[in-house]
Amino acid sequence: MVVEEQFYLVWPLVVWFVYKRKFSLFAIISILLAASFLLGIATIKSHPAASFFLPVTRLWELLAGAALAYLSVQGRQIKGETYQNLVSLVGLFLLSYGIFRLSATGFPGVKGLVPVIGALCLIAAGPGAWLNRHILGSRLFVGIGLISYPLYLWHWPLLSFARILEAGTPSPAIRAAIVGISFILAILTFLLLERPLKRIAATRLMPILLTLLLSVGATGALIYWKDGVASRFANDQNALFVRGDYFGGLDIRDCGKEFSKVASTHCRTTDSPTVAIFGDSHTAHLFYGMAIQPRDNAVMMLLGGACPPAKGVEVRPGCTQQYEDALRMIASTPTIQTVILVAYYAYSDDEAMRKKMLAGYRQTIADLKGKKVIFLADTPTLKVSAETCFTRPVRLSSHALEKCDLPKSAFDSSRVIYNDFVKSIGEENQSVRVFDPTPLFCNTQVCEAVHDGKLQYTDNNHLSRDGGRRLAEWLDVERSRLSP
Repeated sequence: MVVEEQFYLVWPLVVWFVYKRKFSLFAIISILLAASFLLGIATIKSHPAASFFLPVTRLWELLAGAALAYLSVQGRQIKGETYQNLVSLVGLFLLSYGIFRLSATGFPGVKGLVPVIGALCLIAAGPGAWLNRHILGSRLFVGIGLISYPLYLWHWPLLSFARILEAGTPSPAIRAAIVGISFILAILTFLLLERPLKRIAATRLMPILLTLLLSVGATGALIYWKDGVASRFANDQNALFVRGDYFGGLDIRDCGKEFSKVASTHCRTTDSPTVAIFGDSHTAHLFYGMAIQPRDNAVMMLLGGACPPAKGVEVRPGCTQQYEDALRMIASTPTIQTVILVAYYAYSDDEAMRKKMLAGYRQTIADLKGKKVIFLADTPTLKVSAETCFTRPVRLSSHALEKCDLPKSAFDSSRVIYNDFVKSIGEENQSVRVFDPTPLFCNTQVCEAVHDGKLQYTDNNHLSRDGGRRLAEWLDVERSRLSP
């Protein structure tokens, strides 16, 4: 919706400029549409979030409508009821296919063509098509169209707040109730606000809207400067979880700078690190813990989200590129003596992936010849996210917060294949030191989410600062025991 609003602000200026310069509007539309579409395809794998949210990569969807409007003004409409009906049915099929069959992964990209072409077909069919005239043109659908904008504005924040209050996805009953409430609020907004505002003269309306705009902006700025309402945090761990200020207060360099064209992050505590932590997002909690240790504060992190440090294993597009760039950075940093390999356990949680991962790690270890290689087994994964450990003053449902600790029996049964994988890493690579932190987080009964009153996780598998500190201290002791 934000992209759409920006388009409405900028596009009239573009059309005016094209008109004044006597350029071909359709040619300009075509060039911009093609450029935006190709840019979206080029970035969807390496920067999926940017490709989804940036106006320049979503512009083509709106320009498709502009192209249709231009052709319509030029008199190039679909003629004949038979063709109109056929085109409208094609549009309905494409939209239905997009809703029920397309996954969110890799969207928009090429997948975005399906709903866009579907919408174009329905619009191009015009009012002469039976579907448009009798179904989409009915009072029910026209009414939904009238309240569609306030409905959009209401439903999303309500669903988002419900998810926050429930510490996860709300029940189907709660979601259905919220959708119903959103419809009621949208109707009231249309009748009591939107329609009356249209009757007010612009000269009277402008001061009102400007005052509201400045008030909302000032409130947002105040919240930002005050870092929210501090009293809403029950303790420092809660504040850390909400703010996500994981590396705040550390003397680190280059943090957030990408080491690869594919989404990645690297941090270092010194220009001459002796230890490199290489892996997926689970490198972050270990990096924090090691960065504050007196022994291992010369440390560098090479983080590739959802990419294990196993050569040739593409958990997601771009992992191979990240691997090559990380190895290149390690090779170009001669002070690095030790490389710690870290990754989420679930990559190796079935037999087929276990074999792929073993082969990948075998090649990784070969590529790291001359370095001391440590394989750190993954920490326990909770059955619920850490946010369910928080006590909230308001909840939509009456059920109690779930207990965050994971029963040891459940943990053991979930790690059978992974434990075999860890064992194989050690047996096949005698030069590699393998450390398993399970005893640190689990006793004979449970794997703890909270230790000594401090939350150990930020979700269900990433450790908090305290969890990362404990992990690094434990690893330091274990490494010392094996040192000559």
